[in-house]
Amino acid sequence: MSAGVGGPDVRERAGGGVSDHEYRQRVRRYKPSSLVPLIAATAARYWKQHEWLNSPYRKYTPWALADAARISLGYGTEFNRREATERDLLQILNAYSRFDDPFRRNRDLRAFMLRMAGEQMTWQVREHETLARTAAIFAQTPPLGPMECLLPGWDTELFGCTLREYVGTAQLAWVSAVSCAGRFGPAVFDMADGKLIARHVGQDTVTRVLDAHFAVSIEQFRAENQDAAARAGRDDHLRRFTYNPLRGHPLLTGFGPGYLCPIPHLAWAKAAPWGVYFTGLSRYKEQFAHDLGHLFEQYIGRQLRLLPGAQVLPEITYGLKSSRKTVDWIVVLPEVVLLVEVKSAIPAEPVLCRSNTRLCH
Repeated sequence: MSAGVGGPDVRERAGGGVSDHEYRQRVRRYKPSSLVPLIAATAARYWKQHEWLNSPYRKYTPWALADAARISLGYGTEFNRREATERDLLQILNAYSRFDDPFRRNRDLRAFMLRMAGEQMTWQVREHETLARTAAIFAQTPPLGPMECLLPGWDTELFGCTLREYVGTAQLAWVSAVSCAGRFGPAVFDMADGKLIARHVGQDTVTRVLDAHFAVSIEQFRAENQDAAARAGRDDHLRRFTYNPLRGHPLLTGFGPGYLCPIPHLAWAKAAPWGVYFTGLSRYKEQFAHDLGHLFEQYIGRQLRLLPGAQVLPEITYGLKSSRKTVDWIVVLPEVVLLVEVKSAIPAEPVLCRSNTRLCH
């Protein structure tokens, strides 16, 4: 096989794997205009967990496809590059899976497992149940006390539509991406199904919300990716664990009519509780985090009260000289007492990259 544009072929090496540089060079052999739509069509084909687990050689995982799309969009070029084929994509995913992870080689099991969990576990949640949880937390859980920003009408102020319309827009983009090889176009509203959709969320609302919260151009994506790379530093061992801008903007413009969705999972994830969390955080900062923390605590209490035979007590204030509080919930069961401390914060990039000190210094 010829080395071609972009560096030498990635080959099996005794006792070693593939460096991140080698992997990136392999991705950069191909035009983004060719590779990214191929990734989108492939991700749509293997979007369900049982499908990517049974994909050829188990290489077509959503996190690997998402990273390949990120590299192509962030660093690829159309000049003097090839058209990508399905075999080329398989070779890229093979290189991704054979990453020469120093934490595994150095037997740092804690660091290795922490990164694997951060890389993979968010892709293995159930879609419909997770989206239903958005409504359960934000629309069906009454707050215990006054809110700072989660006041009546907060959803329209944040999204430009109601929470229901926002979730519906995410579902529409997701279903279209799965059904149409990673593509979504407003032309769907001209069809019979589109008229049914319009009863719940109109075309103007869908287009406005997608343009404001979901879609970016290639140029905007590259700018976001450069910012993410600058925050993360230059350690190639950690690059793949850093923020992928496709999480914030899962749809792309500039790949033909409508929108291209390289990874369908990320379209519905924008309306998942963690998607709403980061969208709210970007606008309201810590106020949104505080409000969500109180709301999430009450939501967990609602779930705990569903346990049969359980007595569920809220936190208790104690102490004569200084007031102190117990954990958020105390669940008394016939054979055990369960102490529950509720946290709504999500492990972010610094958590996953904290154990790199001895490698970098």
